[in-house]
Amino acid sequence: MSTATPPHRRRPSSGAPAILTRLASVPWGLVVAWGALVLFTVLSIGLPLVGIGTFLGTQFLAAVPPWQSELADMSPITNRLIGDTIDTIAPQTLLFVDSVRAGSPAGWNPYVAGGAELGGLPNFGVYSPLSLPWWVLPGALAPAFVKLLEIALITLGMSLFLRRLGIRQETWPVASILFAASGFMIAWTNWPQNRVAAFIPLLFWALERAAVEARLRDILPVGVAVAGMMLGGFPAIAGYALYLGGAYVIVRALSMRSGVRAVIRSGLVSAGGVLLGLLLSAWQLVPFAVNALNVIDLSIRRQSPESHLPIEDLASALVPDINGGPTIGSWGGHPVEHLSYASAVALVLLATVALFRRGAARQRGVAIFFAVALGVSVVLVYVGGPLLGMAQELPIFSNNPVGRLRVIVGFSAAILAAIGFDRMLSSDAPGADLRQTWASAGLRGRLALTLRLAVPTLLALGAIGIVLYALRRVPGERLGEVRHQVAAIAITALLAVAMVVLTYFWRRATFRVIAAVVIPIVLVVPATLVASAWWPKSETSTFYPSSPTHEFLDDNLGEGRYASVGQVTLPGSSSLYRQRAVGGHAFMTPQWKDLMLAVDDRALQSPTYSSLPSDRLGEYGRSAVLDRLAVRYLVVDPGVALPGDVDAGTRVGGVRTAGEGSFESGVQRGPVRGVAYTIDEGVASSADGIRLVVEIVDAASGSVLTETSTWIPATSGTRSIAVMGEDLADDAEWFARLTIEGADSEYRVASSADADLAVDVIRPADDGLRIVHTGDATILERQDAAERVHWADDAVVEEDSDARVELLASGSLGAATAVLDEAPSASVDSGSNAAIEVVDSGSTDRQQFRVVVEDGDGLLVVEDSFRRPGWSATVDGEPVEMIAADHVAAAVALDEGQHEVVLSYSPPGLAAGTIATLITLLGLAAGYGAWWFRSRRRSPGQSD
Repeated sequence: MSTATPPHRRRPSSGAPAILTRLASVPWGLVVAWGALVLFTVLSIGLPLVGIGTFLGTQFLAAVPPWQSELADMSPITNRLIGDTIDTIAPQTLLFVDSVRAGSPAGWNPYVAGGAELGGLPNFGVYSPLSLPWWVLPGALAPAFVKLLEIALITLGMSLFLRRLGIRQETWPVASILFAASGFMIAWTNWPQNRVAAFIPLLFWALERAAVEARLRDILPVGVAVAGMMLGGFPAIAGYALYLGGAYVIVRALSMRSGVRAVIRSGLVSAGGVLLGLLLSAWQLVPFAVNALNVIDLSIRRQSPESHLPIEDLASALVPDINGGPTIGSWGGHPVEHLSYASAVALVLLATVALFRRGAARQRGVAIFFAVALGVSVVLVYVGGPLLGMAQELPIFSNNPVGRLRVIVGFSAAILAAIGFDRMLSSDAPGADLRQTWASAGLRGRLALTLRLAVPTLLALGAIGIVLYALRRVPGERLGEVRHQVAAIAITALLAVAMVVLTYFWRRATFRVIAAVVIPIVLVVPATLVASAWWPKSETSTFYPSSPTHEFLDDNLGEGRYASVGQVTLPGSSSLYRQRAVGGHAFMTPQWKDLMLAVDDRALQSPTYSSLPSDRLGEYGRSAVLDRLAVRYLVVDPGVALPGDVDAGTRVGGVRTAGEGSFESGVQRGPVRGVAYTIDEGVASSADGIRLVVEIVDAASGSVLTETSTWIPATSGTRSIAVMGEDLADDAEWFARLTIEGADSEYRVASSADADLAVDVIRPADDGLRIVHTGDATILERQDAAERVHWADDAVVEEDSDARVELLASGSLGAATAVLDEAPSASVDSGSNAAIEVVDSGSTDRQQFRVVVEDGDGLLVVEDSFRRPGWSATVDGEPVEMIAADHVAAAVALDEGQHEVVLSYSPPGLAAGTIATLITLLGLAAGYGAWWFRSRRRSPGQSD
């Protein structure tokens, strides 16, 4: 056989020419674009994907007692703005997932604000398909993979949508980065809102199918996308997307379909898909609606035309920290609600939509639609006025901050940027024939060309003007830092502009390859930096560790409650530790809010967040409301000023020290609740923090009577330290020894005339409080607290709500007297009593008691937040009335004898919603079965 090369073939090249040939054949635009998306994902989420750290802001716990003293971590906090994600979303998610794993799904969370709905509602997004990692992975690992799934779903949706529009593949990862790194998606990471928003690209792919092809089977993709959004737990974002989607279907049907009947069919198929999605998620939506109507006060969320973001927030679309940031702070409002990042590169790509000629016929109307959607959204979000006023007459817009419409701003900008990038990469270079085009065009053509060229100029001038305007609001100490960011962003914009110029004026394929490579790079670098700055990554050791405070509460709290004072224990985290708290982060009934405000009129930091301020600590010990609600303990910052009778020390000088030091006070006498020292010059500190140790030392023997040890970052000024010395005899003599360990700075400790440490002595007072734990946090026991489940042998009726609260707060009635909304049908005998045993039912949805009643009839009262639908009661297996008691609680009438009492919770609306979903699933299965059977019976020659 001959091995000669045929004359019509060229021998394959080898060596350097072959390598160059192969390199030239590589689709570098695709490689770089998809590589940029992978790089963005890996670098922004980071090591938590492999279990090194956690993609959750639990590092914040290191700044809050009681974890602060235990973690002793001086690392700077990446993002302080993510409180919701660590005080309610993650704790409640873990509570529910753990209950499912234990075989008893929790519909009720008894650990916050007297109790709140849990598993029956989509509030925490736990049922979203994107929440799968929470179900199968350890809690510390799950958030990173939730974010990974969000980016993957965005990429899938963008790719499918842009592919249907005939937009080249290089743009798909670029659009995915733009949306995933948009301000809304960056700022709301680890909230359920993002799990809803990630479905938007997929929804538009499904709606595009339904609008343009309008086949019956196109109902299913729309339904799946809508159901995924609804199960994500934040219907407002789904509502915004569906408003935009409805308008999109109309525009596309009118553009791509012919005839009224065809357009109507497109609308019906799309609406059918939305209805299908609602029915598929009805098992969660119906309980959500019932809860919203009965528990949530929607009136406080009412919006007005002035309820919009300031126009300067639009500057953060280009310069992310110009209106604040996760590490800089905020000077333009809470950055989570204000960050509008889109990137300067996206702005350049937007301009190319106008510069270059129209795309394929299948894109008819798409660019104009999203340009209008972007413009309207920007006006609604940043300008307000009459247009916003009209929008606020619509559901969703009427009771949700319009700033959250930034999700539509980000999505619209990403689609337009993809269209612009696609046009850049086409072989068409309009600028190459600009003179000829101008010369041959008529008046109308020249006007159109002028407008095309004017759009980039106007966009550039507008962007520069907004940035300069916003810079005037930046505080002087941060202005230099922000200006550096402005310069860096300007460089990326100029590089992108250079790529536009190359592809606009020259048709060389090389220039298009260069643009396809450069654009993803200049886009992904700032996007990754912004995401890395905002997205929290914490050491695994900070993922909700237990502390001595939590261990004390585990051992002593029992069926009672504790109250967080200030941010101590991070109100809401009690869900994770399975400890009942009177406050927290949850949707509270109006009645529960009434009682919290009766304790302290500042107890509600927001409609869903409650804790007690520290400056009235001495009043809380005698609070009749806290007594009634079974608040046994107050958990307080270890450095807070303690209540009590103060013996002020005399300060006549000071002891200067460099580094660690130990100081002793003069001899004192009698019981002590705490001592306060003063550093009147300098700060005792070090790079690793310091530890304060206060010992109460017997003056005669030198033995330590009690000791408190607390780690803190630094100390200066006057600081109180609690000690458990309230049982000391009146004649007991002692002195305080303060040791500051680990300090390496210079400071002066105030001294008295006869010792090197001047102290104020806080004596016990008749305030109903007692120190029972010190160190990582101070715990004060409230000695008059009632039991959460108790017996009432007397009752008074007060029908007026305000008067009822005043009566409960007055302290004139003990817990043995129930305050009822209306007269009970059963008798309540004075002097009756009962032995109550709380039976562990193994479920938070079921409270079970064994009660032995003697000497007459009375009321079993349970002090939980029962003024919401879903609860029912049985006595000895028979249904009985739950009597409204104590403004928030419920009582069950019992006669003499032994009884089994069960209070059960079933999410209202869950049964009806589940039936609707099951019928829908059965209908889908039947429809598919009929189609399959019909297709099997078709003759071989019959086509679909």
